Amino acid sequence: ASVGGAIAGGAVIARHGLERCLVPMTYIQNLAIPLYAVMAVVQPGFLGVTVMVLIEQLAAGIGSANSAVYLMQRTSRAFTSSHFALATSVVMLGSTLSGYLSGPLDEALGHPAFFTLAFVVSWPSLVLVHFVPRHPLDPPSRKDAEG
Repeated sequence: ASVGGAIAGGAVIARHGLERCLVPMTYIQNLAIPLYAVMAVVQPGFLGVTVMVLIEQLAAGIGSANSAVYLMQRTSRAFTSSHFALATSVVMLGSTLSGYLSGPLDEALGHPAFFTLAFVVSWPSLVLVHFVPRHPLDPPSRKDAEG
């Protein structure tokens, strides 16, 4: 589901452009987080868990495509590889640190409160996405568009 979401997200961005897709795709990714809080409270059976996890993974794939395209478009053409590597490293540092802390925090809070907190912590991204630049740092040249 995550790979399918990434492929679908990339296709939608290719068709409609990042300018139109950045905000809704960010919301799709973040609004999937409460599914885990619901799952922790409702405790559905195997089919319910499977459906919720597939939906969340689809949303995560969409969000991954969104993030990757955003980072690619915000790199300088002269330093594409190093800028993209640095940007993804910064993102992964945040992901690694939050992953390191999530286990003990989940144990301390319990699943429903932990996933609710995870969703609340995502709210700044839902606001900030409206203010980030949505156009490529280096627009494609005419030569790129032709060939």
